[in-house]
Amino acid sequence: MLISHPYQFIFIKTVKTAGTSIEGFLEPYCTPPGHVVQHHTPTLISPYGVVARRGIAHNQLDEGYNNHMSATEVQKRCNFFDKYKRLTVVRNPYDKLVSYFHFRAVQTDGRIGLGLSEASALFAAGEEGVLQRLFLSFLQQESLPLEQPRLCLQGKLAVQRWLRFENLLSDLEELVADWQLPLQAATVAEQLPNFKRLRNHENHTPPLDAYLSAAAIELIN
Repeated sequence: MLISHPYQFIFIKTVKTAGTSIEGFLEPYCTPPGHVVQHHTPTLISPYGVVARRGIAHNQLDEGYNNHMSATEVQKRCNFFDKYKRLTVVRNPYDKLVSYFHFRAVQTDGRIGLGLSEASALFAAGEEGVLQRLFLSFLQQESLPLEQPRLCLQGKLAVQRWLRFENLLSDLEELVADWQLPLQAATVAEQLPNFKRLRNHENHTPPLDAYLSAAAIELIN
């Protein structure tokens, strides 16, 4: 979660949508000149805005802010909430759940989900059916955290602008132009940090369809 006072916007972070990289991209507009963006950070509060704690445990550096705060939580902390522009990032739900499938494997040391390298090996060996069965089993046990409570206030959307994961660079370029955000690098692509490896940008990884049986599609729908 980010708040920029000079540019009057609030970024509400969703899950498995490159949100951390978006935070890194937008962070210079929420901090004093010369600030260096880091992957992990305590909460930073200044006259320029707020950068919520990211990637570290809750402690005295939290200041009551964390990177996955809901719109309701942010509104309670900010009397200017209704005056500021609010944005988030969305992602194709099928692709998002495949990403979560791999993420949970990292979180649980392989007890839940499947690692990206293992999925790639199955696909390379022609074992697409095995990959689909493993993904279906995962969907039958796990589900993504719901975004509606994060992004809504009393059942109504609390954000007015969406960045699309699948069109991230072009959507960021439009955002920079529309909000007149001065770039800190030569291009949007150079300013966007790649804090986490994205399955879509890796070589030799299974295409989305390799995971999706008819039963999996039905469950995701």
